[in-house]
Amino acid sequence: MRGTFGRVFLAKKRATGDVFAIKVLKKADMIRKNAVESILLEHDILISVRNPFVVRFFYSFTCKENLYLVMEFLNGGYLFSLRRTLGCLEEDMTRVYIAQLVLALAYLHPFNIIHRDLKPYNLLIGPDSHIKVKTHHFFKNIHWDTLARQKITSSIFNFYSKKKKVVL
Repeated sequence: MRGTFGRVFLAKKRATGDVFAIKVLKKADMIRKNAVESILLEHDILISVRNPFVVRFFYSFTCKENLYLVMEFLNGGYLFSLRRTLGCLEEDMTRVYIAQLVLALAYLHPFNIIHRDLKPYNLLIGPDSHIKVKTHHFFKNIHWDTLARQKITSSIFNFYSKKKKVVL
């Protein structure tokens, strides 16, 4: 599969038969697109995250041209594909997937990590039919301060107040 900075390959470890997804990122593309810092941040976040609803990272290695990220392979595909195949998801299934997504985000939030692009295409389905959040460049480590909270709260209030009258 082709991505913004490289490709993702399926690999099998000879000694154990375990299957992995290896994300191959071209260093030249990362530099040209000014994304080195965000890739390194993604790497650091992946190392620290251990949650059943976030794609698992195992290790990384590098060569002259590429950075390799070895991650968990999820054979269930994308939630987007499942929704397209089934049309509409059953209400019970939707509740379970939303609960799993909330658990993943609740786990990440205390680490000041947010996901900037939540959509069915960024949610993968594992062999146990549970969803996992895909991390590819969408995590951001944020540092909250009082001013930032005020700006976000103000922005949210302004958005909703334009949609419908809000009485405080």
